[in-house]
Amino acid sequence: MKTLVTGAASGIGKYLVREFNADSFTRANTLEDIRNNGYDLIIHCATNHCHNITSQNISDVYEDNLFLTHGLASIANAKAIFVYFSSIEVYPSKNNYIFDEEEIIPVDRSINLYGLTKLMGEQIVSRTCEKHVIIRPGLLIGEFMRPNSLSKVIDWRSRPNKISLSHDSEFYIVSYEEVLLLS
Repeated sequence: MKTLVTGAASGIGKYLVREFNADSFTRANTLEDIRNNGYDLIIHCATNHCHNITSQNISDVYEDNLFLTHGLASIANAKAIFVYFSSIEVYPSKNNYIFDEEEIIPVDRSINLYGLTKLMGEQIVSRTCEKHVIIRPGLLIGEFMRPNSLSKVIDWRSRPNKISLSHDSEFYIVSYEEVLLLS
């Protein structure tokens, strides 16, 4: 199975490239580099997390999260399976209301820019790719994971860290290995 994984420089993308022996797609690549490769599986992990967004760089967020997604989805041929890594940030914060995966999500000011672009990416994928899977993980854990509140709690003895936990914090944890089984 010929596989392409985006976001391959770190995190879950780096892990999946190794596990699938896949072609990798990073910021150094362009869509033209991969356009005619005939992939059977495209796993789109790349994202722009929308930190420090200003009027000077907001278009980068849309290029990374929407235009790249649209380009990759367009490259996927009729037989290819497209796996899109979205986020639980697509759900608005509504006083402990738990959304069902199939529920229509209201788009209002309670969704941040990252969540909004991920929700838009989901729609692009579902409209463009006949065979697709959308994954909305909360917290991915594995050997290439970026520092997060959970890793800071686990590693608290070796170095002091600031964490963003409150009395009502919850973790929705998915391991890299579980993602591999889904793919």
